[in-house]
Order: sequence, then C-alpha cells, then structure tokens
Amino acid sequence: MTEKTVRAVRFWYGIFLSVFTVVVGVLFLAGVADIYFNPADGQIFTREIVWEHLFPVLIPFCLWIVAVIAGFVLSVVMPYEPKRKRKPDAAAAYAKLKKRIPAGEGDAYLENYQRFRRAEVTRFAVWCASALVCLVGAIYSLVYLFDSSHFSTTDYNGEVLTAAKHVLPCVAAAFASLIAAAVTERITAKQALPYVKKLVAAGGAPMKTRECVFAARCASVYSKQEGKIVLGVRIAVGLLAIVFVVLGIVNGGAGDVLVKAINICTECIGLG
Repeated sequence: MTEKTVRAVRFWYGIFLSVFTVVVGVLFLAGVADIYFNPADGQIFTREIVWEHLFPVLIPFCLWIVAVIAGFVLSVVMPYEPKRKRKPDAAAAYAKLKKRIPAGEGDAYLENYQRFRRAEVTRFAVWCASALVCLVGAIYSLVYLFDSSHFSTTDYNGEVLTAAKHVLPCVAAAFASLIAAAVTERITAKQALPYVKKLVAAGGAPMKTRECVFAARCASVYSKQEGKIVLGVRIAVGLLAIVFVVLGIVNGGAGDVLVKAINICTECIGLG
C-alpha cells in the first residue's frame, strides 16, 4: 500500500472519529440535560431515571469504543510518520542571540541596539503588568474564599455560584493577561530579531550587561544548590498541604465534603 493511500485512510478516519465523538458527546449531554430539567416526581439522578434516559446513548457509545480500538489497530497495521518541516522559532533564536550581543559603537550599532532595548522594555513591562493582574486577582480571591461569612448558610449551590462569580473573573483575567504577555513576547521577538542578528554579525566579545551577569550568577547558584532547592520546595508544598487540611478540618469543611459525598452517592450514582 502506497504512502498516499495510507495518508488518505488515516485522514478520513480522523475526520470520522472526530465527528462521531462530537455526536456521542452531544447525545450524552442532551440526555443529562433532559434528566436535570425534566425531573420525575422531584427525583433527578436516581438509578432508574439515569438508565432510562441514557440507555439510548449506550449503543453509540459502544460503537465509539469500537472506533477508537479500530484506530489503534489502524495505527499498527498502517503506520505513518508525517514529514514535518520544522519552522524556525523566532522567540528561541532571539533568546539565544541576545546573549551574544557584543559591545560596539557607531550610529548603526546604536540604532540597532536601541531597537533591541525597546523590545526588551516592552516585554518586561507586559510581564510586570501580567504579574500584577495575577497577584491582585489571587489576593482578592483568597480574601473572599477565606472569609467564613460568605459560606455561613446551608445553601451550598448558591454559595458556590456566588463564589464563582467573584473568583472566575479573576482567573479569566489572569489567563488573559498571561496569554497577552506570551503573544507580545513572541511578536516583539520577531520584530527585534533582525536587529539582534545585525548586532551579533558585527562581531566582538559578548557584552556583559547586568541582566547577563545576574542570569549567570543565578544559573551557577541553582546548579550548585539544585538538590537543596528542590527538597526545600517539596517540604514547603507538603507543609502548605498539611496546613490547608488542618484548616479544612477546623472550619468544618471536612464535614461539608462528607455530606456532599453522601448526597452524590445516594442521589447521582443511585446507591441509595
């Protein structure tokens, strides 16, 4: 069998499995939504009701399992290694070349160096702004979550939804700022790369800027103390986990989790 045929078969199988996965997922979500929005006699997730509504999805789900297994067999019987041309990464090239920028003089050198520094300042400012957004969002979320007055009633669903309204926007803003910072970093690297190449092409010993010296010292310290640093981080994370567990027991969170687990077992799974 030719490589072209193998590639065509794998391509159409991928399309079929993707569409079939979406169809099965939509059928499952439709069944769950029907159970939730149309409860029978006030009961929602009992074993009988779940079986009645989700049984029609069983056959498509079994066929989907067969399709997944067929895909594994297909990958063994018809192996295919796509030849991908590696695209040059401007950000990686920029990070590598900027460490080799030599000291120089002249109008051309100063112009290129100013453009390079402008890109560095932009990257630093964007990452600082992103860090500030993440810090403010984390502080606000922690202050809200650790305030016991926000969780003083037995309306767990309402309290969780209210907490989500306060916390999720902070999480979304943090993700958006990080994405913006990452995109800006790649754009500035692509824009400043030609000027960095011109600076490096001028020749000479790499310029020892404060950033380069600081990075070299940090790398040297980390290489010498790597074991101690990793052990310290693990101990700190372990102690933090213990502290949160103790806080959860003290403020009654363990009891709330137990009640919710019982409700899930008796109402959703149907063990009751």
